[in-house]
Amino acid sequence: MAGMLVTTAAEAAGSLMVYENSNVSTTRVKIDLGTAANAVEISLVDLGSSAAKVIDFVFNSVNDAAADAALATPGSRIPVPVGKTYRHLVADGQSKITRIDFKARNAETGSNLVITFVKV
Repeated sequence: MAGMLVTTAAEAAGSLMVYENSNVSTTRVKIDLGTAANAVEISLVDLGSSAAKVIDFVFNSVNDAAADAALATPGSRIPVPVGKTYRHLVADGQSKITRIDFKARNAETGSNLVITFVKV
């Protein structure tokens, strides 16, 4: 069985940028990178009694309305459960990541942290 080599954002070539967003709830959060990223890691951490158990995110929405629509549509969004990390490495010739939008599926009443590593 052939395997796929998974490179973390920290291992990819380039400069590492880190974003931390606390107590993410149902209000969409937008990260405009200002440059193009070739690797991304997103993690949801429960800091104690977090009600948000899943965050959904999308890449490269053309505007806020498109991001809102994609985040509301299963199949258009990427879910990340609490305690897990999503890793995305952009293949050569593919569109690099310039924007990330995310929000929790349910209202936050505890404490959480979304950590986003971006390699540009």
